[in-house]
Amino acid sequence: MFITDDQLKQAVADAMKQPVTSLAPAWDRIKVDANQEAYKDIVGILLNRGFTQAQIDAWDRGAAMQRLQGLYWAFVHGAGLHNFDDRWVNKYDQRANLESVAVSSGGDVSGADAGVAVSGLMNTDDDRYTIDTKW
Repeated sequence: MFITDDQLKQAVADAMKQPVTSLAPAWDRIKVDANQEAYKDIVGILLNRGFTQAQIDAWDRGAAMQRLQGLYWAFVHGAGLHNFDDRWVNKYDQRANLESVAVSSGGDVSGADAGVAVSGLMNTDDDRYTIDTKW
C-alpha cells in the first residue's frame, strides 16, 4: 500500500472541504474498503501490463495514484451518505489512466515490455506445426 487508510480519510475530508473530525463514523469502514480496492486496481492493472510487484511497489507516483483511486471508491461507497454528482466522482477514477501511465522509480522509467518483442516478424522455423500442417 502506498498510503494509509487515515491518509485516504484525510483526502476525503479535503475533497469535501470539511474537517476530518466532522466525517460520519461510516467513513471509517469506507476508507478501509476504498483504500484496499484502490491498491488492488493499481496492482492488478500494472501486473497485467507486465510490471513486477517490486516495480509497482517502487513507483514514484504510487501514493498519488492510490489517493485518487481511493477517493473514487470512497465516494462510490459513500454515495448513500451524501448526494455526490456522478460526474464529479468519476473524475477520480484512474483505471483507464493506469492502462498507459508511465511507471518510474527514482525518475527511471520502468519498461514492462523490456525483452518482449512488440513488433517485427515472428520466427516459426522451430515450430512443430505450421500453416501447411494437415490435420
